[in-house]
Amino acid sequence: MRDLGRWVVLVIAALGGGSVAAGVRIDIDRQTLSEIVSAVAPTAVDVPIAGGATLRVELRGIRVTALEPATPEQPRDGIRTALRLVAPEIGLDAAVAPRLSLGLADEGGEPMLELRFDEVPLAVPLVGRLDLARFVAPLRYPAQNVFSLPSGTGEVDLVSRLAKIGMTRDALRLDFEITAP
Repeated sequence: MRDLGRWVVLVIAALGGGSVAAGVRIDIDRQTLSEIVSAVAPTAVDVPIAGGATLRVELRGIRVTALEPATPEQPRDGIRTALRLVAPEIGLDAAVAPRLSLGLADEGGEPMLELRFDEVPLAVPLVGRLDLARFVAPLRYPAQNVFSLPSGTGEVDLVSRLAKIGMTRDALRLDFEITAP
């Protein structure tokens, strides 16, 4: 996959005279996605409780367990995970199965890749089911990048933009457009 990306970039750089575009698709398998999510997911969230106080709840050992392509009942692709919610102050240590979604968002006119916790269900005795998702801020990353490559005629500016996010049961699919304006 890395070699394909290099060839696309080299071809665009070589053509450098006019406006040129190429498409690159990256498929990320569940195991690799699990490693990525584990590296970027928050390790704790502060949950408001009575009297303006907060309870720190740790998110431990997150891993991707399934990819859930969109269906008529669930119109957004999802990433099913498993993790432990731990709050030693109250003796909480519970296994949960949060659902995450990945999408494109706009932040001040800039395209962003957004990883959002859609649901973090927690069964609490005598209270019922609580969803802690609203306490986990979405994670956002730039979905467009500009970089320069040297060529025989000077520097060639390239723009890489995440154009589409898709999913199968086996892989997360990211489609990029690479242009040399």
